[in-house]
Amino acid sequence: MSSPEHYPPVPVPTPAPEPQLSAPPAWQPDPMPVPPQGPPSGPVPQEEVETARASGIGGDPVDVRDQPFEYELLTPGGPQAAPEPPAGPEPQPESRPLVYGVDCKNDHFNDPRVPYCAVCGIALVQRTLVPYKGPRPPLGVLLLDDGMTLRLDTDYLVGRDPERAPEVADGSVRPAKVTSPDGSVSRRHLRVALDGWDVNLVDLGSVNGTQIQPPGDPNFYDIPPNEAVAILPGTTVRIGVSRTMRYESHRNR
Repeated sequence: MSSPEHYPPVPVPTPAPEPQLSAPPAWQPDPMPVPPQGPPSGPVPQEEVETARASGIGGDPVDVRDQPFEYELLTPGGPQAAPEPPAGPEPQPESRPLVYGVDCKNDHFNDPRVPYCAVCGIALVQRTLVPYKGPRPPLGVLLLDDGMTLRLDTDYLVGRDPERAPEVADGSVRPAKVTSPDGSVSRRHLRVALDGWDVNLVDLGSVNGTQIQPPGDPNFYDIPPNEAVAILPGTTVRIGVSRTMRYESHRNR
């Protein structure tokens, strides 16, 4: 009897270890983005550069981007509150003399003795007029034969050399230089004096005198020295021998 056959042993597979389950990781917030540490690229606005340079007298330029926010507020030359606008000019007191006058219906101030408004020509005699004190308007002009015009809003000293006169020096009159080829105009020849609504002439003792030709009269008349003589619009004045001027105004009486 033959012996039984022997087969090699069959290996038994080793069971794989069971997988170990680990606990899920704990939640963590995403990290905040970190700004770049270097200076920003691109040109720096000019106003920042100017502010940075105002770091003090004799100091080196300072970059305000590296300074706390208080730096710009405390740095000389830094941003400041806008200055208050300058106050407007103070109103000047009225310099014209005050005289009694009346208004036409268009509120033009007039000499109470005239029948018509000197500005608009409207009749004044048909209105109930109440005189009151107001600034006197110019009383017209003196037109000289050479074209020079004297606006009658103040007194004048007429003569060959009026600038040196004491009346001009103290500011009480305005100088009006008038000369003549024949030398007949004195240094202090004539004063034009405004009195209320009247234009007066005062010859100051001149050598060759002063003459007037009333409106509508063909003759000239000497005026006495050192006496005020009132003239009307349309009067021609002769100064010395050859110089003349004419009183022009819208006022009529």
